[in-house]
Amino acid sequence: MADSGETDWKAVKPTGVDHEDTMNSAKVKKVWTEIYKLAGLKNPDETTQRAMRMAVYVYGCLNGTSREGNYNGEMRLSNGTAVPASVIPRATGKMQIRQFYRGNMNESYEALKQSGVIEEDERFVAKVAQLGISASCAFATSDWMGDCPLFTPAETAAYNASFNVGLQRSRRARDGKTLEGVEQSRTEERLDAQGPSEGPAPVGRSVW
Repeated sequence: MADSGETDWKAVKPTGVDHEDTMNSAKVKKVWTEIYKLAGLKNPDETTQRAMRMAVYVYGCLNGTSREGNYNGEMRLSNGTAVPASVIPRATGKMQIRQFYRGNMNESYEALKQSGVIEEDERFVAKVAQLGISASCAFATSDWMGDCPLFTPAETAAYNASFNVGLQRSRRARDGKTLEGVEQSRTEERLDAQGPSEGPAPVGRSVW
């Protein structure tokens, strides 16, 4: 396309482009609606919705948001209602759990920080204290909060300390492989366990 004169690129800026590691607001809204439904919360009022969201944020902070997680625990809302944590991956899809949490980054930051709920979990506070992280910054170790724009310098340091230790442990557990590499190995192990398939063997793998 011919270009006459100076191009006005500002005039054609996109109205929005998704970050692939973060679920967009429209999808986030649909997931919350599904979570309320799976939790048995019929037409929840605003307070009940906030209680459900808070419980989801706390569960994610304490247990992590990896797609490899079991999500077999239970969340007890502020009104005493018990909800299985399995509603989270059921609503988001196993591959988009952390993207969903990242789509709620600012709200989850404010909820966890303002409530002080993580500071009340003695086991969790003791664990992060071993990394030199204070109780008031414990919530900032939530694994979806990387590059949170609301972080204070102390909270950024807390996240980085936790992330670096978690990365080292993960690499040791996976023998230096990435999660994708581990999943590929598991797939190949399952295929090998099933025995030789009909047709030629895939390049690089023997059926014997």
